[in-house]
Amino acid sequence: MDKRGIVTRLESFATDDIPSLGVEQWTPRVCFNFLDRLLTRIKGKVVETGEFMTCRTVHIFEWSITNKEEVSHHTSDEKRYQFLPEEYLSSERNT
Repeated sequence: MDKRGIVTRLESFATDDIPSLGVEQWTPRVCFNFLDRLLTRIKGKVVETGEFMTCRTVHIFEWSITNKEEVSHHTSDEKRYQFLPEEYLSSERNT
């Protein structure tokens, strides 16, 4: 993630390692509850907007530390937000 909070690369983690990665920031329960709420919201927004079939549409979710309950959402086709490799997008189109 860059200084503006924009994802610029992907990393894989073993699920069992995730709690130890944020040991000083969050407890596993807090992390799980946050992700559960966030992923539920993402799922609802992607289905609601119907843009899940467009590989180039990026859903942008922004969370403000000052308003912890609010996550804003908008979409963009701008290249600066696209970070998935072309080979991944090509394989998704062919499945």
